[in-house]
Amino acid sequence: MAENNEQENLKPIDVDQLLDKQSEQTRSKFIKEDKKKFLDINFSWPMLIVVAGGIFGFGFAMQSGTTYGAGFAILYIIIALIAAIILYNIGKMIFASLSGYKVGRIECFGYELIRGKNKSISSYSISNILEFHVTYVPKDENANPKNRLMLFGGELFYSLIAIALIVVSVVVPSLGANITKTLMYGALLGFIVVIYEMVPFRLDNYNDTYTAIITSSEEDRKAYNTYLVNYINDRLGLENKVIVYDSYDNSRTKPLNILPKLNQEVYDNKYQEALKTLELVNKYKLNVIPNQQVEAMQEEIYLFLTHSRTKEAEKLMLPLDKKIKSTPDYHPSISSLRCSILISGLLANSEYDLADSILDFNKECKKLGKTPRVEKEIEMAKNSLERIKLAHPDWKFDNITIAE
Repeated sequence: MAENNEQENLKPIDVDQLLDKQSEQTRSKFIKEDKKKFLDINFSWPMLIVVAGGIFGFGFAMQSGTTYGAGFAILYIIIALIAAIILYNIGKMIFASLSGYKVGRIECFGYELIRGKNKSISSYSISNILEFHVTYVPKDENANPKNRLMLFGGELFYSLIAIALIVVSVVVPSLGANITKTLMYGALLGFIVVIYEMVPFRLDNYNDTYTAIITSSEEDRKAYNTYLVNYINDRLGLENKVIVYDSYDNSRTKPLNILPKLNQEVYDNKYQEALKTLELVNKYKLNVIPNQQVEAMQEEIYLFLTHSRTKEAEKLMLPLDKKIKSTPDYHPSISSLRCSILISGLLANSEYDLADSILDFNKECKKLGKTPRVEKEIEMAKNSLERIKLAHPDWKFDNITIAE
């Protein structure tokens, strides 16, 4: 027994783990997680119920006031809503251009186009056929344009057209009862899109009023504009703008720029600094969007695995899986796909998962092309494969493809 105890006492000390524990204890005295406030509560589900109720109500009223059947009513609702969304976005594009913004990303019926300063890529995914998203970014990524006109331009444009249609339906009775009520109810139904964008609540995808609230100060607006630029750079495989703030308190936009800082520290192999940045993500997670939280968790697992801290990495796997499943419109970045390679090989210990991860990474490299950031990711992915080979020398897998 004495000999066994003596051997246990002679075990080598894990310096990294000891330093991390000491640093965490020190920082925990000063870092407290933000408390959730009204603007941090997600109202997506209640808003979905309201929208569904509004659609049903207008549809029922239109069918009751006309001689059309149920089949036409359903088709009418679909067409009216699509028309409202199109008109809203046309108005927003017009006023965005006047405000110093442009369309950086549009996703519609599975087709996605992403436009940067000197680069554009497009792709198609049948799994996203029901998705529709438009992201606006500053025309000059170094500028800080005011966004009020852009944010409310879509609502204004649609409202003017809808009011005109309602007026026509009232003053031109010769159109007939069916057409008159179809125009009126169609215009009113489209206001559901306006209401959705005007409610001052946080939703899965920030609406116009919520964005206006969180960017009310010039500093917060600049932080949000930086986030928009970084979001497009991230999707194009370009290097992000890394901005470090003295404080992230009392801001719902500055925490959106923590992830680029973390990515850069991982690139620069700054292990301790990256762990501190991960604590910032956790502290301000109420204002770090779910997609970024997923990527931060993946980078944390990557860091643990590259420093032989498998047990800590294993504890994050279940929360990561749950987070990915609950994150709307999740698109893994090239950094996320690089992390997946190491996770598949050393944590999931699955040769099949590893093959899929390499395939996804190679596809993304091919789509993004050869950029300085992609080259860094390729180098790190190759290093990951070397680690996996040591752990699983009998595995056979493809190599990383250099983007052309």
